[in-house]
Amino acid sequence: MDLNEQHLRVTSGEIETPESATIQISIEEILLKLSEKVLELEKKVLELESPTLMYRRPSSTEHEKLSETLDYLHSSVEELRERWQ
Repeated sequence: MDLNEQHLRVTSGEIETPESATIQISIEEILLKLSEKVLELEKKVLELESPTLMYRRPSSTEHEKLSETLDYLHSSVEELRERWQ
């Protein structure tokens, strides 16, 4: 059995299985399922475009946004600079 025989083949609205059994399926059903998959993938891509990076401080059990951590660190460094000048 070669690679083509191991997978379903779709030709003109029919699905042929390796056992040569043919299942009638409409092109509309195929397109509907494919469009659903495309929508799922689009949602996942949009989520990946703007990830929320989280950080957990060593002394904490909760996570916070990385931007909040950076703001905190920046403020702390500025305070230290002001004290030592």
